[in-house]
Amino acid sequence: MRFRTKIALSVTCLLAVLFGIGGSIWIAASFHTSFNRQKADASDAVNLTVDMVQTLGEYSGWEDEDGLQPHLQQNVYQLWEQGIMSSFLSLSVSVGGVTLFHLGDTVDPNSPQGQECLFLEQTLAVNDMDYRFSFVYDISSVYETRQIQFQVYVLVYLGLILVCAVLSYTIAWFLTRPLKRLAKASREIASGNLSCRSRVTSRDEIGRLSREFDAMADQVEQSVEQLKQSMEQQERFMGSFTHELKTPMTSIIGYADLLRSHDLTPEEQAEAAEYIFSEAKRLERMSMTLLDLFVTGKQSVPLRSCEPGVLVEDYVRRLAPVYAQQGIDLNCEVQPGSCLLEPDLFVTLTANLIDNARKALPSRGGRILVILEMTEDGCRLIVQDNGRGIPQDSLKHLTEAFYRVDKSRSRAQGGSGLGLALCENIVKLHGGELYFQSKQNQGTDVVAQFRGGRT
Repeated sequence: MRFRTKIALSVTCLLAVLFGIGGSIWIAASFHTSFNRQKADASDAVNLTVDMVQTLGEYSGWEDEDGLQPHLQQNVYQLWEQGIMSSFLSLSVSVGGVTLFHLGDTVDPNSPQGQECLFLEQTLAVNDMDYRFSFVYDISSVYETRQIQFQVYVLVYLGLILVCAVLSYTIAWFLTRPLKRLAKASREIASGNLSCRSRVTSRDEIGRLSREFDAMADQVEQSVEQLKQSMEQQERFMGSFTHELKTPMTSIIGYADLLRSHDLTPEEQAEAAEYIFSEAKRLERMSMTLLDLFVTGKQSVPLRSCEPGVLVEDYVRRLAPVYAQQGIDLNCEVQPGSCLLEPDLFVTLTANLIDNARKALPSRGGRILVILEMTEDGCRLIVQDNGRGIPQDSLKHLTEAFYRVDKSRSRAQGGSGLGLALCENIVKLHGGELYFQSKQNQGTDVVAQFRGGRT
């Protein structure tokens, strides 16, 4: 049974009970008042009739005892014929328990007619004789009035109950309509439509419930969206990592099987061993990078006073000859000073940024400039190149694990796609941030802001 139906039935039943009790009390009170009025009227009529009989007797003169009875009977008949006693159904006069005469119909008190009559008696004393007058007074009009009132009441009662039922259901439907919208929104959300909202604007408790429901739905939608994004990132992470493992593992297994199952010349054996070694080292570097990514994402590191300019100069000085052989001009500009850093992670970040810049350079004529500036709360490392640049829609994805702007080119150059994700974690460990500025075919600036503090 619907809630609106329950409300309508409850209100209708309550009103039915109240109307029933109220109507019964009203009919009973009305009947009681009419009955008492008729009883008083009957008593007055009896007294009036006896007084008139006595007055007529005194006016005509009471004679001896033997002439009293006929004279009394004549006076009573005279009043009866004149209609003065028309409200009485019957009248009998008795003396000493003996009925002298009787007028009207005989009424049995136990009959249905007798139930709607009043039986009254009055005594008239004449010449030391007590004459008892017995009257039957008709009060059926009181019962007929009650019956009419009851019939009218039943019709009015049923009409009111019907009207109340219709009005109650209409009001209940109007009041519970927001609940229907809430239920519909719940079903929509349960079916997967997380954007559905109830949007009930009333200021009562249902409106407040609707606002709380919509707020909960917003939170659920955000949580599900975050979970979905997390799952997508995880799937992309695992897919990319599996692909990264597949290439070196295939090469390692292939060359190992070649060494195991074929007779090779010393030169071929050396070449195969060298390829296995290089692929294994690449797999090792990628695994260690992934391990570093997880570790730096979960743990804090102690910082100590270092001179970042010295670290950059040493690394660039060792790396510059190697890059010069590839036709790449690698230089640095540093400012003196010290700040709080973790030196190994700082060098790792520098190496990753320089290596990423190398991969973006043309085959000849490439330039990389590493700039180290001291700031009030740490230092700023800037790596500039004149490479092919990065599209604007790719800048926000650069720090995602395994993300590549040019997948084929990066994989061919041996990248794992983890470098910038690791760099971002390193910068966050120092309270800083990593951001990029790039123009296609002009170059890229990568800025790592460290805020570990000065010493």
